Amino acid sequence: MTTTRVAAVAGVSVGSLYQYFPSKQALARAVVERTSHELADAMRAAAAAAVAAPLEQKVSAVVGALLAAKHQKRSLVRVLDTEIPRTHGFDIVEAVARQARALVRAMIDAHRREVRIADPELAAYVVVASVEGVVRTAALDPSRRLDDPDLERAIVRLVLAYLRAPAEAPRRRRR
Repeated sequence: MTTTRVAAVAGVSVGSLYQYFPSKQALARAVVERTSHELADAMRAAAAAAVAAPLEQKVSAVVGALLAAKHQKRSLVRVLDTEIPRTHGFDIVEAVARQARALVRAMIDAHRREVRIADPELAAYVVVASVEGVVRTAALDPSRRLDDPDLERAIVRLVLAYLRAPAEAPRRRRR
């Protein structure tokens, strides 16, 4: 990515581009921010549309929305994965992860009777990190398609198996 190429694609002069984005890193950070918020919006919209649905349908809706959004921007997602460290965009990614954890926590709270989790905060963290890990790996793997229904079903099974697994007795922390 060069500012000259971005300006050409955008149909503006490099000077105009630099008025809004003083460096390539600032431009990349803006793209990271916009893309991250679009992914979060897609997940929130899917969860809202499935608010009265059973847990399995809610999880499927949110996972499906995430996969669809990442698939739609698959080339950009690959580039952003390398640009996030360069742009110091970890704060943006963490803000979106917090939103995703809150969304999962709300699902857990809404389905307490069928979820066997002792620590909902930890469960939300594990679910979001697990799903993001699988999705990020699939997005970077040219042989794996983000629009593959089998991938979506596998992720949904993973999440549901974890949430519905018999709860373990709390362990004492080591000192």
